[in-house]
Amino acid sequence: MTRIAHLNQEPIIEARDVSRHDPVSDRTLLFSANLKLFPGDRLGLIGPSGCGKSTFLRAMALLDPVQNGEILHHGQPIPPEAIPHYRQEILYLPQRPTMYPGTVRDNLAKPFLFAAATNDFDEEKALGFLDLLNRDKVFLEQNAKHLSGGEQQVVAFVRGLLLNPRTLLLDEPTASLDSISTQRFETVLENWQDPVHNNAGQPTDHLKRSLIFAGHDHAQVQRLTDHVIEIIDGTLDLERPH
Repeated sequence: MTRIAHLNQEPIIEARDVSRHDPVSDRTLLFSANLKLFPGDRLGLIGPSGCGKSTFLRAMALLDPVQNGEILHHGQPIPPEAIPHYRQEILYLPQRPTMYPGTVRDNLAKPFLFAAATNDFDEEKALGFLDLLNRDKVFLEQNAKHLSGGEQQVVAFVRGLLLNPRTLLLDEPTASLDSISTQRFETVLENWQDPVHNNAGQPTDHLKRSLIFAGHDHAQVQRLTDHVIEIIDGTLDLERPH
């Protein structure tokens, strides 16, 4: 697959001939996928259920092993000891996120208890994100296991943003949200990706945030991204600028 040239830039993530095969079903889930994601990229991923979108994103996030090919970070393979930090910088947000026992606050604070955490849980920052997503301080005290699917997605989204990732891999992230929550989600996402600026007010290219947004809603994917790739039966098709 050919990507638009990014002069003098190194990709944040690169997938080289990545493939996955399920030995149980004897089915190839992903065929020799190649992709370079550069700073500031907003890439859409479309295709029907079961086509390989989640498989590809999970491979990019190093959550599932690949049988062939490799994932590179800044042009280099990722050693096992660097994977926890990589998963904070390159954050995967699934359609059905994991909720831990306890309150919403407990779930938001959970990643900052891990050894790989580089900062502490910031409740005020969390409340700022929640306010943008139409949730108040009372929401922090709710039992996470009793939340609706949409509320769990909100929690997972905020939890991810608090880690200050450089890249988001979004897998149908608004599937359980109503229309108003989806609009707010999109606004927060667009604000998150605004480029970081230097003292002169100019965009600092190497610090630009990137994302891959996978979804069924073609209009939404086109609204939030600059280029679209279609996956058909585990094969990445031509990228289409729009």
